[in-house]
Amino acid sequence: MEREVEDLAALAAKAGGPALVFGNSSGAALALDAAAGLVPITKLAVYEPPFIVDGSRPPIPGSYRADLAALLAADRRGDAVELFLTSAAGVPAEYVAPMRADPSWAGFEAVAHTLAYDAALMDGTVGGKPLPAGRWAAVTAPALVIDGGASPPQIWTRLFSVVTVPLS
Repeated sequence: MEREVEDLAALAAKAGGPALVFGNSSGAALALDAAAGLVPITKLAVYEPPFIVDGSRPPIPGSYRADLAALLAADRRGDAVELFLTSAAGVPAEYVAPMRADPSWAGFEAVAHTLAYDAALMDGTVGGKPLPAGRWAAVTAPALVIDGGASPPQIWTRLFSVVTVPLS
């Protein structure tokens, strides 16, 4: 994750100045990390950060990262995707079998190895507890938080309790 923040800082420098940054889902956490770290960011937009900080939905199980790592180490990519869908994304288990039968499933399996990175990035933000104190305290860029029509209603309050900078 630190390397991605360094890469974003290098891109901003190469472009000649501060960046406007957008992050979606777990990328929202990465965008916030970048804004709190090395990257000169003048505006920030985050879309549906998947934080779980209360009882509004079940938290991701504490064993999720280890279970995911074990499945990937055993090259059980489909099972790793299924674990992500049911444990992290909240897809009902009965929906997964038809998904696995669809030709698009191969695409999910092809990127299954990235799920371990996603889990590491989201560590400490999806357990149904308050977000890590201070992780984004250094963010000073104005932040726009966006959700979709089917987004869980708690997205706004989850992030605004962390990032309290004005829009401009």
